[in-house]
Amino acid sequence: MSDFELLVFDLDGTLIDRDGALLSACEKLLGPRPAEAQGELASLVAASGSIRRLAARFRLPADQLRKAMLEELRPRAEVRQLLVRLRKDHGLVLYTNGSAAVQHAKIRAAGLDGCFDRYLVSGEVGLRKPDTAFLKLALGGTPAADALVVGDDPRLDIAPAVSLGAATCLVGSAAKHEAAQSRFHVDDVLELTEVLACPAST
Repeated sequence: MSDFELLVFDLDGTLIDRDGALLSACEKLLGPRPAEAQGELASLVAASGSIRRLAARFRLPADQLRKAMLEELRPRAEVRQLLVRLRKDHGLVLYTNGSAAVQHAKIRAAGLDGCFDRYLVSGEVGLRKPDTAFLKLALGGTPAADALVVGDDPRLDIAPAVSLGAATCLVGSAAKHEAAQSRFHVDDVLELTEVLACPAST
């Protein structure tokens, strides 16, 4: 196991498939659509990242779309098991952008409550990624050099960590990794155990 004292995790796109849940919610509320329109919808969900913008685009009540998204979130038991194992050897912090009510609802829906030592939500603390002040708050008193930041967004997750001197692990496609400065890359967060077991991570 690596010597990282602290593991700092992003939520959306890293530990949960937020876009997948949002796409399913849109499909459920909008009903059957032609294949071309379905592809356009998937692209809009991936590009927007905003429930309010999507709700306005399709003239849906934002609260209805948000509720449907939460209903579509599927807990991954293996992700929770991973976090439980990691917590035996590392401090674990979750830090995420969004409103307190929505992000905590996602955490509960995904079965991730009780998995972290601290939960930091931008809507509660008044700081947002990519502000390095938010990451410093997540680090607490841990030196950046002793932390590994795990996220799916090169700009929001990886760049602030690199600027502070923390190690990083980008979760997602290889194409995304090519555009980032991340030290490590995995396709799925479940592969993180391989990163931590690698001598190069020490």
